[in-house]
Amino acid sequence: MSELIKQESSSEGVGSTEYWLMKASEHLGTLQLRHELHGRFLKFQSQIRYEIAESERGKGYGNLILKLGLEQAKLLGFQTLTITCLETNLASQKIIEKNGGKFIEKATVQGDHEPITILKYELVS
Repeated sequence: MSELIKQESSSEGVGSTEYWLMKASEHLGTLQLRHELHGRFLKFQSQIRYEIAESERGKGYGNLILKLGLEQAKLLGFQTLTITCLETNLASQKIIEKNGGKFIEKATVQGDHEPITILKYELVS
């Protein structure tokens, strides 16, 4: 059985709460809820992000961590959240939409080496 374990953190000056998805002592993934957005985060408006360990991808953990994260967001008082993903990340698009994500907009921005296209969704917690 997998469980979400809370880790308090502050990422790049943005107050956040971090959760680890664990199965026994194995770290499966990380989810971060940003409490506020400012600076470079304003452009992308992503309040929730997750990452699954490469060896655990394709096993349903992305869907699970986002579902559990939305439950935690509700407990923290979030009513809606925005989430972004790369247009090329079809797996994340499916996970976001499966968890009720409603597409808001698409934007092309300058990445580290070339322009990238970002999709923005709204989630209800």
